[in-house]
Amino acid sequence: MLAAFGGLGIGLVWGWVAVHLLRGARRARALRTLIGLALQVALLRWLGTPLMLASLFAGLLASGMTYWVWQYSLAQRFRED
Repeated sequence: MLAAFGGLGIGLVWGWVAVHLLRGARRARALRTLIGLALQVALLRWLGTPLMLASLFAGLLASGMTYWVWQYSLAQRFRED
């Protein structure tokens, strides 16, 4: 249970950071972010359990979608008609 929550927490943080940094980023920043994310996944695959890795991907997806919906709702709120 603790491994699942740990993976989910790491996924939520990494997902938010990755989407925030990748949005409109230059190639070097995007590459560093993706390399960091790949290293985190490799570390969890080596040290963690399959449940931890699955919850990491669930957290990445959840936080990425939350960030996208938040940005979209802000754009809709302040859009001039």
